[in-house]
Amino acid sequence: MTELQKNSRNHIMDFFYTLASNERQIGYKRFVPFVHIPYELIAQWDGFYKYHQNQKWFRDIWNENELKWLRDFDNKFNESLDMLPKDIPDIPEIFENTHWLQIMQLAKETLDKFTNQ
Repeated sequence: MTELQKNSRNHIMDFFYTLASNERQIGYKRFVPFVHIPYELIAQWDGFYKYHQNQKWFRDIWNENELKWLRDFDNKFNESLDMLPKDIPDIPEIFENTHWLQIMQLAKETLDKFTNQ
């Protein structure tokens, strides 16, 4: 596996850990208070997955089950994003939004698939 592939895999796994955790999102906000964390996480997913998902080097990082889990997450993530208000609240107000909590749960479930395989 190339360095690019290792970094890409690590970034996506870290994304899931952060999205699945109130504490990590709050810590992220503390570390970079000027960043709108939900928008940042949405942009990270776009950059880490959507932009690269059809490239061979990216597909070679994951086994077939993992690719399916990523696709499933992406589909459900997009459905949930469509349910969020136009102006998505930042940390900590976003934790009061049912759809964000569903997104966080989806990230936890996806992460569990990776860690329990």
